[in-house]
Amino acid sequence: MDWSTIAAVAGVTFTVTGALGSLLLKAFINPVHQQVLSIEGFMKDHEDRLRNLENQSAAHSIHLENLMKAVDRLVTKIDELVSFEKTKQKE
Repeated sequence: MDWSTIAAVAGVTFTVTGALGSLLLKAFINPVHQQVLSIEGFMKDHEDRLRNLENQSAAHSIHLENLMKAVDRLVTKIDELVSFEKTKQKE
């Protein structure tokens, strides 16, 4: 075999391998890559929603805490008023 035949066979082999590689890349790797990118966007959207929900939860927790304090004060005042009325009626 002479060098020109070996070079031709090697060239054809590299060309066929490159063509098959690009076909496999387009057929299998690119769709999977697109799905991964889509899922990443989907996950980022869910993370943003989760952060927003956590912020709202913290804000509502503070509001509930303030409401509970106000209710406790109201119950204490009502108890004092009822106690005052009972002592006033006994006199």
